[in-house]
Amino acid sequence: MNLSTLSQIEAHITQLSLDEQLWLIARIAQRLRAQLVAQSPSDAQLAAMAADPEIQNELQAIAEEFASAEADGLAPEECLCSVAQCISSIATQCKAANKLGSV
Repeated sequence: MNLSTLSQIEAHITQLSLDEQLWLIARIAQRLRAQLVAQSPSDAQLAAMAADPEIQNELQAIAEEFASAEADGLAPEECLCSVAQCISSIATQCKAANKLGSV
């Protein structure tokens, strides 16, 4: 697609209301994420792992194991990230990627 065509598309977009522009951006982002997930088998594998009940149980066990470390005297803003929080965050992102891939 050439620059002229893209400029025309941009001009049409500016004629949309703010809500319509936000909706369009969200749809484009959703499609891009879905394409990225579809192109990356490792992301799909991670998403499948995050959805696996056995792995979820293991993540919960790790979170419980490190729960006592949360009371180590550091203020929350001083803690970079506990292992359990990092693993949980990765699992949540993988679940989200899995949902986007099924749209």
